[in-house]
Amino acid sequence: MKTSTRIMNYHFIRPYFNFLDFSLNFQNLTVGCVAGASVLAVTNPLWVAKTRLCVQYETDGPKKYRGLTHCLTKIYRDEGVRGWYKGFVPGLWGTLNGSIQFAIYNHLKAWRCRQLDVESDAGLSTIDIFVFSAASKCLATASIYPYQVVRARLQDHHTHYKSATDVIVQTLKKEGINGLYKGMLMTTLKQLPNGIITYVVYEHAKSWALLVP
Repeated sequence: MKTSTRIMNYHFIRPYFNFLDFSLNFQNLTVGCVAGASVLAVTNPLWVAKTRLCVQYETDGPKKYRGLTHCLTKIYRDEGVRGWYKGFVPGLWGTLNGSIQFAIYNHLKAWRCRQLDVESDAGLSTIDIFVFSAASKCLATASIYPYQVVRARLQDHHTHYKSATDVIVQTLKKEGINGLYKGMLMTTLKQLPNGIITYVVYEHAKSWALLVP
């Protein structure tokens, strides 16, 4: 859902950034960041609630949060709006994930179109879309994965980090560089099918739409 919403935002706002057409890659990166940030601004409270619901590992007494609505309400009551937006700043780095993926995917797509000597908006085969979307997703995730560790640790109500910088410093000190990449393999495996399916469906739907008179 997040990926498809970002793609919709991307194509909606891209015409407003035509002044950056001197560099297609830079334009893709910028538009992708703006699109991702707009999605994050709406969904960050849900990410905070999801993290806190997932890390309720207390064994004594009742759980702190009973469900999504109770979690969001209690966070707001105890911590205010700022509680909903814990991890928002490192989350902004996450917008680069979609931006990098867009840039890599569009670069590979343009390269393939040049190889085939067709227009840049021409529809590619399902295999091409599959390979390009998978490659762009893996590269994008690996390039900025540490932000996910930082965001999750800031949102965990069992931890008491002062800031994103504090998370990074303490993680490096106690766990080394590997600590910033914990869970990357599982995250990639989880996100990959969604990323591939979204791009395949989107590209084919766009091609079919162009055929409708």
